[in-house]
Amino acid sequence: YLGAGRQELIDQIVYLSEFSAGVLVVSGDDGAGKTALFSALPTELDEAWQSCSVTANDSNSANQIFYQLASALDAEISEGANPGELLVAIRHQLTRAFSEPFILLVDNAHLLEDAALSALMSLLQSPGGEEESPFHVVLFGDDQLIVRLDHFSMVDVLLHDIPLDDFTVEDIASYLQMKLRSAGWV
Repeated sequence: YLGAGRQELIDQIVYLSEFSAGVLVVSGDDGAGKTALFSALPTELDEAWQSCSVTANDSNSANQIFYQLASALDAEISEGANPGELLVAIRHQLTRAFSEPFILLVDNAHLLEDAALSALMSLLQSPGGEEESPFHVVLFGDDQLIVRLDHFSMVDVLLHDIPLDDFTVEDIASYLQMKLRSAGWV
């Protein structure tokens, strides 16, 4: 469901990803629609974009997330690589002649440990060159995620907070009408 300003929010995320370096944080309460946006975003990206979508949970580790990212970037990694080795491989792949824009989407990012979040943000730090990195990160999480990221104080990594408001009564009515119509009800 992309009513209630959700389509405009996706357009804003795509725009900021294209024209601004940094981490985009889509934050909101449980049930606000973060996961629905997370699921819809890859289909809204231009076909020139490569993407990797990861859902954080209590059981996956930073190692699993970095392994998925390294695999999506076609980085050369060994099967038993530790998080540090994975980050080196990812960083190496990002500094190579990687011209296509790449976006990492992480749902439930608030479940990641601070070390994993900090490592993800460090991938956006300037390697010292003039060129802007084609790597972008969008994190979907609770309202405290942006506060946690602010505490890292990474000088050259911008944070964009995109709050996702709860549905109003009118938004809920529109959603229900859309669902009933899609089920064939008049």
